[in-house]
Amino acid sequence: MKPAESFPIRKERPRGRRSRCRDCSTTARSKLKMAEYQMTYRSKLKSKDLDGFRKREREYSLKTKYGLTLEKYEELLEKQFGKCAICRQPPTNGRGKKLNVDHSHKNKIVRGLLCHGCNTGLGAFQESSEILKRATDYLTTAEVRGDTFAIT
Repeated sequence: MKPAESFPIRKERPRGRRSRCRDCSTTARSKLKMAEYQMTYRSKLKSKDLDGFRKREREYSLKTKYGLTLEKYEELLEKQFGKCAICRQPPTNGRGKKLNVDHSHKNKIVRGLLCHGCNTGLGAFQESSEILKRATDYLTTAEVRGDTFAIT
């Protein structure tokens, strides 16, 4: 625990001192200044070359989130014929109509590329093959049993 002298005096505070010590305040200010600088810098880059900016952002995002290069992403896309690995449809949503990188949240392994619907569907089923199998069984048996009815 830091001594009270590490915290600047602030009379309007209940204990008469700031909640952050001098070191933490300096660090927070530095982070804020860096964030402001980055936003300004990114705005300038974006205004100069929007397509190049988007490509660099995409490359950075793929590399930091999934460890993929843009070339590896394109290779996966080609292997899947530009279509979702589950529904086999080309992407229809989003600005660039890109397929999402599907990865295991447990072991961080990239499994393939999915459209938005299939990707969120897997998330809704908690990436559990058991729950997904139960959902498939439910759909199949409900139709066979005749438990379905028309919605009017």
